[in-house]
Amino acid sequence: MKINTDALLSILKQHTGWVESKYLADTFRVTSRTIRNYVNRLNAESQRPLIESSYHGYRFISEAENRNSAVPEKSENRTNYVVRRLIGATEPVNVYDLADELFISDSTLESDIKRARNSIKYFELQIIRTRDTIMISGEEVNKRKLINHLIAVENPENFMAFAHSNILSGDYQSTRLGNKISEVFRQHNLYINDYGLNNIILHIIVTVDRIKKGQNVSEKVALAKVQETKDYFVAVEIKKLMEDIYHIPISDAELYYLTLIISSNSNTLDYSFVTRDNITEYIHEKYIRITRDVIRRLEETYYLEPFDDDFLLKVTIHIHNLFQRATNGIFVRNPLTEKMKAAYPLIYDMAVFVANELRDQEALYLNEDEIAFLAFHIGSYLENNKMIRNKVTCIFVYAKYYNMHQAALDQIKEAFRDDITLIKVASVTDMETLKVSADLIITSVNGDFQTDGKIVRINPFLTRQDIEHIRTEIEKIKTKKRNSLTSSNIKRFLGRRLFKKEFYAKDEFEMIDLLTTECHELGLCDSSFRDEVIERESLSSTSFANMVAVPHSLKQNALHSFLSVVINEKPMQWGNYSVNIIVLIGINKEDRPAFRELFDDLINILSEPIHVSELVRCTDYDDFVKALTHMMTE
Repeated sequence: MKINTDALLSILKQHTGWVESKYLADTFRVTSRTIRNYVNRLNAESQRPLIESSYHGYRFISEAENRNSAVPEKSENRTNYVVRRLIGATEPVNVYDLADELFISDSTLESDIKRARNSIKYFELQIIRTRDTIMISGEEVNKRKLINHLIAVENPENFMAFAHSNILSGDYQSTRLGNKISEVFRQHNLYINDYGLNNIILHIIVTVDRIKKGQNVSEKVALAKVQETKDYFVAVEIKKLMEDIYHIPISDAELYYLTLIISSNSNTLDYSFVTRDNITEYIHEKYIRITRDVIRRLEETYYLEPFDDDFLLKVTIHIHNLFQRATNGIFVRNPLTEKMKAAYPLIYDMAVFVANELRDQEALYLNEDEIAFLAFHIGSYLENNKMIRNKVTCIFVYAKYYNMHQAALDQIKEAFRDDITLIKVASVTDMETLKVSADLIITSVNGDFQTDGKIVRINPFLTRQDIEHIRTEIEKIKTKKRNSLTSSNIKRFLGRRLFKKEFYAKDEFEMIDLLTTECHELGLCDSSFRDEVIERESLSSTSFANMVAVPHSLKQNALHSFLSVVINEKPMQWGNYSVNIIVLIGINKEDRPAFRELFDDLINILSEPIHVSELVRCTDYDDFVKALTHMMTE
């Protein structure tokens, strides 16, 4: 079978050390020789070694380890090279010299320049050509936004990526700077987290680098508007730090933008003092209302239990800060964005929903990094407040002798409060007349009970062995119920007609069009479903580094819930990744509880490359359903 090289690189990048050859061979169901051949080919095709080999196995060689590597060969990488080369240059760049640097023809360079022009237009910048030279033209503030963006994407999972950026020149003592800035914030009672501090340090380093290159912000600024704020007084102190450490003058314009970046990444609020009763003293009612309305729609759409006051307080403050950043035109970097998307797609999707609501209702546009911060809030809450679904129903049966049974009953309630629903406590004589069914009967009495449930007999005085016995039976019951539900849901939502093998399209949008058209013709959704799925795709790609794409609509209004599945031996490009499995999802609001359960399990399965590789090898619908059911229930 042909190996998906993106997936191979992704697996190696996820491991900090060596990955055994056998693990990779088992994951892709190939021989160790095949893995070796692919590694050799990847290294040969690349301008720099990507993978190191040894008797330990294989290891990805990071950009930092190969900083002096040759220029890129692929067109998209060359485009990034051109942009970096131009934004870092202090003078116009000769196009013929640039073509020689890249070892490409003049005509190929022209195509790369065209792509580079398109990539920077979002920053309101242009590439200007004068005879044989080119340069980036535009406001200095926008050039710095581009530099911030380039550093962020250069190594997206590196929290301190700027420390080794090849865009910046020189060592800017970021650790020393960060410590001093943190102390200034503490002295002024401003609260800042590590992400905000990271953004401020990056802004300062870019500012210093540009000033040293003679690239100053020359525009007029409204400094008077911010001079009475706490953020401004902090900025003045940090300005002094910059002048002392780097020996450069900081103008009023630079001070103004430093104040804005501080305002957008810090907070005057100490969460511990904000309550439901006093939040209006700190946050305008407008933001409280916006947050409440958006979160209520999130609860309704994803069938969630109401979020508690603590969550709403934190998200209200966060959304208030989002508006502040948007007003100031500030870009916030989140180094864990891709990891959030890949590891927690359902939580990230909830954050996309919130972002979409803010866009539609308040014209607030969020990038993927801001969406990932929203996902932090949602994921943290759900992780700490997991609702135990499908609790085991239980009857406790005892023999009347004063209240001797009470101690054992109390222990059971305490030990299994998240696992069982105690529907009845009855004496053995009462059980003869009761007609109550339950998954589990716990009793200290010997005797026969008319029940389909599992009977667990315990000692009158509960022992450790009794607790473990009960726990084991509860897990068996849960597993059996879950397996039965999973199997029925897979067959219920994944119809035979919606399974395709070796089905290709030129790009993700054509694939969405083909699949949604078929689902509409089958009466599973209305004609607007296609546009809804494409709208969701345009917000943030639904492809992941594990060879899977999960396109879907944010509106859970399908006529019938369904999964439309495509599995291909040959990968197709979907956003930034190559994918072998495509799962189009349609959800009807009546099916949300069951579908969310299935979706959680499905994502867990598809997050493992070894499972994806096994599913790709399935030959037909029956084979796929059998393999998927086994993975979900094992």
